[in-house]
Amino acid sequence: MEENFGIILIVAAIIGLIPATIAYKKGYNFLGWWFFGFGLFIVALPYAIVMKRADNELLEKTKEDNNFSRIVSDLANLKAIKDTGALSEEAYEARESELKQQLQAIENSRQKEQKSYYVNSEIDIDTHVENLKNMGIEMNVDGLTDDEKYTIIKMASNLESGNVIIKHSVNKKIEVQSLIQYQDWIKHYGEKIMILIASKK
Repeated sequence: MEENFGIILIVAAIIGLIPATIAYKKGYNFLGWWFFGFGLFIVALPYAIVMKRADNELLEKTKEDNNFSRIVSDLANLKAIKDTGALSEEAYEARESELKQQLQAIENSRQKEQKSYYVNSEIDIDTHVENLKNMGIEMNVDGLTDDEKYTIIKMASNLESGNVIIKHSVNKKIEVQSLIQYQDWIKHYGEKIMILIASKK
């Protein structure tokens, strides 16, 4: 009986890799999906197949989380290798320092991202515009396509004070300019040359 139970656990662990691999390729956490597949394979597999690919922001975050977990695991393994005597103290300290620097770089990246506005494509445009207004960014997205609006929202989320986002009337290009540069263009070529989309107080 115990042998049969052990075989079932091994099989469940192996087939749990299937939905985990599918989900990982779509930008989701491998370990979390492996646990899901291990416990509820019959539910996890079809769900992993039909679900949408993660957006780029989530994909980058998942990769970062996986890297963080890998480095923590490497640190633990490094200590175990050192304890066996297979690694010199000097080599251990050098590798430990390298791994800790990688962890610090990820942590610094996370702290930097927390200061920026996260643009989730699942949230409606009006909500994003309102959120950015609360951050001191004035926006005018009337008459723009949804793709243009999301492009501008992403640009506006990192807009620095004294800069503006404009759309050229002729080539339809959207870009960031300094307020002084924008005012200079308007002065020489008139207001119709470009449309002011966003500015930060």
